[in-house]
Amino acid sequence: MPGTDATAPNRGLCSGCSGPSRSDAARHDALAALVSHPDWVEEAAPLVEPACFSHPVARGLYEALLGLLRSGQRPDPEGLRPTLSPQAHSMVLRLGDMGQSNPE
Repeated sequence: MPGTDATAPNRGLCSGCSGPSRSDAARHDALAALVSHPDWVEEAAPLVEPACFSHPVARGLYEALLGLLRSGQRPDPEGLRPTLSPQAHSMVLRLGDMGQSNPE
């Protein structure tokens, strides 16, 4: 994500915590940003652990984005389509729209 210092030591945002360290709203916003800005997934991968997402659907979505990245595919909503139900894919598209409309 913008502003990430690639030379900084790898300290995950949730590393060392016994559970999620961010509010649900912040995690939701982060996931929306990653869905709407697939290029940020690669930057987030070493910093954000799947365990940061306490909700199983959010965690699964983030893990799916990481899986696409690891397999050399673009981690975007279209890449996720084959693994999601039509309803879940629609939700991902809405989440991406929220990420686009967030000014930060």
